[in-house]
Amino acid sequence: GAAAAAAVAADGKSSSNAAVAAPVEPIRPESQKTLLELERVVRLYLPKAFEEEGLSIQFYTIFWRLSLQDIFTPTEGYEKAIASISSSIKQLDGTKKSMERDRDHTHSRDWKALKKEVARLQDFHQKLKEEQLAQAYNHQKVITRLEKEKGQWFSKPGPHATNAFVAEMICPRVLTSYSDALFCCRFVRLLIKLRTPGFQLLDFYNSWTVMLTQCIRCCSEQEAQIFGVFLREMMAYILHLRRDEQTYQAEMHGNPAFHRNYYTQPGTPVEWTPFSDIRRGHNKWENRIFRATKVSLTAEDWMERRNALLLLSQCHETFPVVDKYARAILQSVEHMRDQEEFSDVKTLANSLVVKLRSQRDRWLDKAPPTNPDGRREKKPAASASAAVPVDGKRPAEQAPSDRRSRRDNGEENKPPDATAVGSGERPAKELKEPKEGKDGKDVKESKEGKTRDRTESKTPKEARESKEARTNEKESKRTAGERKDRERDKLQERSTKGAGEKEAQIGDRKRTSSNAAGSASANAPPATHAEDRQDKRRRVERDADGGGGHSTAAATSGSSRAGGGGAGGASDRGASDRHSSYGHQPRNALTSAPETSASSSTYYRSQTTQSSHDYRRGSGYSSHT
Repeated sequence: GAAAAAAVAADGKSSSNAAVAAPVEPIRPESQKTLLELERVVRLYLPKAFEEEGLSIQFYTIFWRLSLQDIFTPTEGYEKAIASISSSIKQLDGTKKSMERDRDHTHSRDWKALKKEVARLQDFHQKLKEEQLAQAYNHQKVITRLEKEKGQWFSKPGPHATNAFVAEMICPRVLTSYSDALFCCRFVRLLIKLRTPGFQLLDFYNSWTVMLTQCIRCCSEQEAQIFGVFLREMMAYILHLRRDEQTYQAEMHGNPAFHRNYYTQPGTPVEWTPFSDIRRGHNKWENRIFRATKVSLTAEDWMERRNALLLLSQCHETFPVVDKYARAILQSVEHMRDQEEFSDVKTLANSLVVKLRSQRDRWLDKAPPTNPDGRREKKPAASASAAVPVDGKRPAEQAPSDRRSRRDNGEENKPPDATAVGSGERPAKELKEPKEGKDGKDVKESKEGKTRDRTESKTPKEARESKEARTNEKESKRTAGERKDRERDKLQERSTKGAGEKEAQIGDRKRTSSNAAGSASANAPPATHAEDRQDKRRRVERDADGGGGHSTAAATSGSSRAGGGGAGGASDRGASDRHSSYGHQPRNALTSAPETSASSSTYYRSQTTQSSHDYRRGSGYSSHT
């Protein structure tokens, strides 16, 4: 049958214009001889119990002789490529026509190149169409042959035949190349499409999820990526079935691949696989793949961790999709990204985290949302009507049990009615007024805190959230006030420091001026010396009228003293000027003002300077008296 399929494929390539549906050609004698020789060689390498387990040698040879092009035709890919080429040809034709309107376009180099490109695309478009027709013809020939021989593949349907199919056919070929991995996936779908008797879908998935997942830990880098492609295609079909029950019912209708059990005897009542079993089976199969992948993600070997990341990068769209397994894998990959020492593994983990997070919306069987704090919402407090006193008793007169029950209901903190308080005795709560000052405030705050705690324990979650919002607002206001107080204190400290410095400067100035005034008063002659000078002057004048010699001597001595005193006075004035540096000349109240008569002004000045000079030296007027 496989040789016939290959021959049909060769015939289909040569005659592309033939009809897609063609009758099955009989097997030629030389092809029959070749098949018999091939079966003899195959039996030498297969286990002796292969046929006893339920599979035929013909099924084995067909599986290994067919290729991906024989059982699958990428019709959508051909159509997209042909449409793209057609649009490119139309665009180039428009450019070519615009260039033909110009003169001497036949000698333009651009026009010639454009003409060659259009011819190349047209030829490629024609060849692509022929190839699509040839592929479709070959595929139809192969499907027709397989449809005729499908009843001979599973000689003894059962779990042993399914296990042999996985172990001897799928497992050796799935890791060979990308095309072989896709061939295995498409071959399984072809068995379902052909409604092959003896093939059961649920048992097949149970078998390969146990056997093939053990290969994850012993794969090379390329084999891990190939196995990721196989996982993606195999799990994509199950997701297609479980997403919509109507789609599953249409696929299941009359198909023996969806039998719940193996039925070998005709006339046995058939039980079909319900939609709920597909969902449970998908969760079970994903759990098996998750456990095998989890071991590789947490392994100590660098290559094993890297292979697990490469595998998940290829199949992240279809595995993991169950919420709890997807979250666990995402957490493991994030931990690897944060803790990994090797840069290549760290980069792969970071890329895979981004891919897994992008698939969150497509995850299935998500857990229902729970309360963030993990607690049930409490019932709201009792209505306000329960706060009315019972049997006319006031709050202070009620029994402790009544107050306890009201406290449990959250009603103790409610104010009593005005009518009840206005008539009769005042409640005991009003008689116990808190003390004034700090103690009273502390007592009031403690009572308010207790009542607030009791009311918060009885209020629902919304009240607690609003109270937390108010407390947060109060805290923000308090912190803002404290910040303003600190700024105000800093400004006051700066102002007081500046005022202290100014006062210190003014004090220094006053001390310097007082020192200057003290020095000037010390140098000034006392009042008694001024009177002696006036008496002395009168006596000198009388002596001058009486005798000339004495007056001459007195004048000579006076002039000498005046000369000495003048120098001393000048020096004293300079010293006083140096002390009074602020522009203020100190004046002694005990010093008498000079006389204003014009006759004695010169003599007064000379006597004043002389007396000040003699007083500074401590000589006085003893020689003249």
